[in-house]
Amino acid sequence: MSSGSRNSDADFVGKLDLFLEGTRLDDGDVEALLRKEGVDATSALLRLQARVAEVEKELRAEYFAKVKSERLRALEGLASAPQKRRNREELIARLSEIRSQLPSNRQPQALFRGFETDSDEDLESMIDDLEALLPHGQ
Repeated sequence: MSSGSRNSDADFVGKLDLFLEGTRLDDGDVEALLRKEGVDATSALLRLQARVAEVEKELRAEYFAKVKSERLRALEGLASAPQKRRNREELIARLSEIRSQLPSNRQPQALFRGFETDSDEDLESMIDDLEALLPHGQ
């Protein structure tokens, strides 16, 4: 339709909408039209549902592969992180040093209970905790 004609595109679409508005198709009519065109709606819907399930499965597999990769990368980072290994004398010396940096009213109770008898792992953990608190003035 040319732009100079009496019937513009908008007029045509409006008339088409008006025509279709009065045309109601029930399910039987729709099925008959689809059958006439060679479309089996039930099998098409089943194929669509199968495809959606397939895509969901692929997306889920990709997601879990990504998460697994990130987890392994994080574990490798932890494994390659330098481990603090101090002997017992160094651990006790570091705790004494931390104690001297704190005012007497801010001494952790852990330093009053014979901490020297704790395991090396416990002493290392205590040092890590206290060192984390030192910069914050805790």
